[in-house]
Amino acid sequence: MIKRLLVFLISCMSMLPVLAQAQSAAFDTSRMQRDLEIMEAILDRLFDGSGSHHFFGEQRSRGILLPGYGVFFTVARNDMSFHIFMEAPSPGEPVVTPRPDKTESRSRSHVSIKRRQEDKSTRAELQSFFANYADAIGQIHDNERVAVYLTGGAGFAFAAPEEMAFSMRDEAREIFAAARKADIVARRSGRLGAEEFNQRLQFREVKEDEKDTDLEVMARIFDTALRGSRKSPRQINIETQPIYLEGLGALFLLRAGFEGPSIFELMEATPAPDVNERQDIERHVIELKSASKRAKSDWKTEYKNLRNRFAEIIADYGHTLRKLQGNDWIVIATSLRGAPEDGPREMICRVQKQHIDAYNNRSISRDHLIKKIDYFEY
Repeated sequence: MIKRLLVFLISCMSMLPVLAQAQSAAFDTSRMQRDLEIMEAILDRLFDGSGSHHFFGEQRSRGILLPGYGVFFTVARNDMSFHIFMEAPSPGEPVVTPRPDKTESRSRSHVSIKRRQEDKSTRAELQSFFANYADAIGQIHDNERVAVYLTGGAGFAFAAPEEMAFSMRDEAREIFAAARKADIVARRSGRLGAEEFNQRLQFREVKEDEKDTDLEVMARIFDTALRGSRKSPRQINIETQPIYLEGLGALFLLRAGFEGPSIFELMEATPAPDVNERQDIERHVIELKSASKRAKSDWKTEYKNLRNRFAEIIADYGHTLRKLQGNDWIVIATSLRGAPEDGPREMICRVQKQHIDAYNNRSISRDHLIKKIDYFEY
């Protein structure tokens, strides 16, 4: 009996790697990409800038899967907004030019009221997103989060009359909101009331003076190191955005563009065929396929080089993130523009701060640290 039990246990243990592999293979990349794209479109619509403001610049949400944390969305509400306050006199009332200090006081009052109205509207829109849409994101666990980070540019307030002589800059503000997947599902199914759900919802304003200087410095290090000597014009880096997330650590958002030649450029690079010669047309098609294959190979090479550069930056400069705890993660989320159709849209690179500390204390080697860096793509 004991012998049979041992044989059974050994057979079960031998199946563990197979089960783990099956669970890993169960992740549906295309479904996750689709879920994120749908949520991005919804957030774009909720924060489309409709209202009394005038918005400039591209507005585009971005969704990222962060293993162990959940999904994270950044939403650029606007790059610039203008508030214009007109105070026309009543009929028959004499026109009195206000003193500058009164104009300033009245304008600040208008801005304050406007800000409170916007905060209330923003909170309501976020509550609507979490309660009505966020449960559609699959493949994350109940204890993981759906988080939204709203960013906004500078605003300007103008007071009239006096030909808009007075202007006041309204500083940009950022808002963070998050909810657990279990609470989102419970709210959607009616098991959790609106009031209790809203109390559980994390909602806070991130002020400019609260931002971590170390994160900002590390972001500029990424920008500088990735630009390099500019010998690779195909790689385009947009300014890195640093964010600290409780329960995760330091998150750095950037976009890497590997813009290879388009089909039109490939056609221009190959001799035009003689339409009267079938052989010439066939040769042209073969040359186009070869050029396309080379472009795909170049993309894979540049992608591999990018991963290596991330590892080097982490090893050389990760110690500058002094405020992070040992169990905090340093995460780089990179949007991969120009990837082949069968390639990933995002690449996540992460390592725990404790491994960087061990390397700087000479407890582990550089090669050992680099092996501790995880890569996840979808």
